[in-house]
Amino acid sequence: DSADNTYLILLRYNLKEMKSSAYDYIYQYNESWKSNTEEKLLSKEFKKFYFEGIEIFRVKVETERRSKYEATSYIFVVKDYLYDLTYKKDIDKSSAIDSEIFNDVLYSMQCENVDLFDYNSKKYLKEENVEFKSDPIN
Repeated sequence: DSADNTYLILLRYNLKEMKSSAYDYIYQYNESWKSNTEEKLLSKEFKKFYFEGIEIFRVKVETERRSKYEATSYIFVVKDYLYDLTYKKDIDKSSAIDSEIFNDVLYSMQCENVDLFDYNSKKYLKEENVEFKSDPIN
C-alpha cells in the first residue's frame, strides 16, 4: 500500500551460530521497545501457542508514528533455525483481506519439511501469556 511503514517480512536466524534461543529473541524484542524513540508504543501482547510438536510465539504491538500501526509477529524454531514472520500495517488503511492473506501465508508455511500448523486444522493445544519480570507495560 502507500504507507511507508507497512511491510511483510520473513527473517531466519541460525540459533546455534547466534548462541541464542527463541526466549532470548522474544526478550530482546521486548527490550527494544524501551529504547525506541521513533514510535510511541500504545500496547503490546506476547503469547505462546502450543501446536503438536512446536511452540509458536505471537507478538502484537500497536504503535503510533504520524498514524497508528499494528505489527504482528509469529516466531518459532524448526531444527535450530528461528523464523520470524512479521506483518506491520497501518490500522486505518488496512482491510480484513490483508490480514487474511497474512494468515494464509502463515498457516501454509512449511520449514525444513515440517508442516507447522497442519494446514487443514490450524488448531493449537494450549495458549498462554508470556510475561517479563519488571515490565510495566505487560
